[in-house]
Amino acid sequence: TEAELLSIIINTGTRKFTAYQIAQNLLDKFGTVYELQGKTLEEVMEIEGIGAVKATQIAAVFELCRRIIIHMERES
Repeated sequence: TEAELLSIIINTGTRKFTAYQIAQNLLDKFGTVYELQGKTLEEVMEIEGIGAVKATQIAAVFELCRRIIIHMERES
């Protein structure tokens, strides 16, 4: 699921929330990973358990995906 994939990226939870719960909170706020992908670090950090490092990790995954898509489009 999207929550499971995000929880792998998030990696660790907090005393209050597991990584999976944090991922689910992200999806509850933003809807889907597609809707999450354009959000600023500050918007993502509004979720309890998401600090600058985790928000940056999530953004990095989206950036890698974007670059892969660009590369694939150039090849076709």
